[in-house]
Amino acid sequence: METLSSLAVVAGDENKETGNAAFREGKFKIAIDCYRNALKVCPVGHTAVTYLGNLAATHAKLGEWCEVLTVCARALTVSPEMTKALLLRGRALMNTWRVP
Repeated sequence: METLSSLAVVAGDENKETGNAAFREGKFKIAIDCYRNALKVCPVGHTAVTYLGNLAATHAKLGEWCEVLTVCARALTVSPEMTKALLLRGRALMNTWRVP
């Protein structure tokens, strides 16, 4: 019998895959909803960091730089060397003129 955590990961990954498809089609608001749903069912761990990276990238496509900063901060708290989050945070800082 599967554990609740493995079921949560499966549900999260299904939402992520739906979000990825929406992202490829340029349906960024739908992708955001999917990645947020993935985080609701699987909010911690390495899998959640992947969802956060995808969520940040989607906000970046929409030019929502404050959201990018918020999501990247959350991802970097869990995984401080996550390249995707570091690059997106830098891009968001450049676009909001918050370069330290």
